Amino acid sequence: MGFVGLFGGQLAGAAGKDRVCRWKERASRLSRVEMTTDDAEPNENGNGGVGKDKESSFVDGVLRDSVLETIWQSQVKEKRAGRPVESSQYSMHGTVRRIAQYLKAKESMNKFIKLFEGEFDNYEQVLEEREKGIEPREGGGHEHIHCQLQLISDPTLNDNIIFAKYYFDGNPRAIFRSRIYKVWPVLNEESRELNMRIFRLYEELEQELRSKNYDPTQIEWGDESELVELYGCNVYWAQEEEESSDSVFTGYMKEECCQVFSPVVGDFLHIYDDLLLNDTHLSVNDRGFDSEGQFVYGNRIGLPYVMRRLTGEDDALWWTVTGEEEARKGKAFNTSLKTYVRSSDA
Repeated sequence: MGFVGLFGGQLAGAAGKDRVCRWKERASRLSRVEMTTDDAEPNENGNGGVGKDKESSFVDGVLRDSVLETIWQSQVKEKRAGRPVESSQYSMHGTVRRIAQYLKAKESMNKFIKLFEGEFDNYEQVLEEREKGIEPREGGGHEHIHCQLQLISDPTLNDNIIFAKYYFDGNPRAIFRSRIYKVWPVLNEESRELNMRIFRLYEELEQELRSKNYDPTQIEWGDESELVELYGCNVYWAQEEEESSDSVFTGYMKEECCQVFSPVVGDFLHIYDDLLLNDTHLSVNDRGFDSEGQFVYGNRIGLPYVMRRLTGEDDALWWTVTGEEEARKGKAFNTSLKTYVRSSDA
C-alpha cells in the first residue's frame, strides 16, 4: 500500500465525515471483465487471461488461429497490400518488452514473498508507549498485535496464496482477524508493482479453521467460493529503490480507501491502509470509519503499527508465537476483546 498516510497526509484522527472517501458503485467492482490487461490475473494456462477463441482449433497438438497467429497473419496481409503495419503489443519488440517486464515483476514477486512471510509483533512499540503513559485508542497509542503470515502455495506455480492471522497480546487464542491474500505481478513498464487481492473467510470455513487450531495447511484453499473478496480493497505493492541493499516495499490502495460492509458493526466501513515492508519490520497503518466518518478501529492519530520481524526461537519475543502462558505472565497487556470486538470484522 507510495506510503501516503504513514506520518502525514491522510491522518486517521483528522478524518471526519467530510474526509471519508466517496463510495463508488459496488456493481462496478463485481466483474473482473472490467479489469485492464495489466491487472489480469494469469489463468490456468498462464496466458494472462487471453483465452482460446471460439474459432480456434488444435491441429496435431498445435493451436491454430490463436490470438498471436491471427494478428501475425493480419500484419502479413497489410504488408503485402503495401499499407503500413500498425505497431502491436504482439510485435517482436512488444513481446520482448513484455517478457522483460514479466521477469522484473517475477523478481520483485520473489523478493516480496520472501519478506512478507513470517512472524511480526509490535510489543516493543507498545512497551515504549506504556512506559511513557500512552494508552491505546483514545490515548493515541497502539494495541499489542501479532501478525503471522504463512505461504500456503508454491510461488513457482504463479499461485502465491498467503494465510494471515492477527491476534492480541501474544495470545494465539485471541485471534481477531484471519485473511487470505493472493498476490501476482502487474506488468507495468514504469514499476514492478504487485497486486494483492484480499479475502475474508465465510463463517463455516472460519469455524473449520478454528477447530484445526488455525493451521492453514489443514484446509484446501483452491475454491474461492468459500471466500469473500473485499472488492476494491486490493493492495498494490511497489518496490522502492534504496541506496542500501535492503529491499523495501510500500503498499497502498489506488482508490485511497475502500468500503466494506461489516455485519458486526451493522454499517459500511471506509478503510484506509498504508504499509511498509522491509527486512526487519512490517508497518501497517490500517484504520476504519463508519458511514458517518466516526472512528472504528486503528490508530486515532494515524501512526502505524510497527511490527518487528521475529528471527526464530531464540528471539526475546518468541513467546508471542508460542503463546505460553507462563512466559506471558508480567508481559501481556491483556487487551479487552470486548472493547475491540468491532475490529474483528474490518
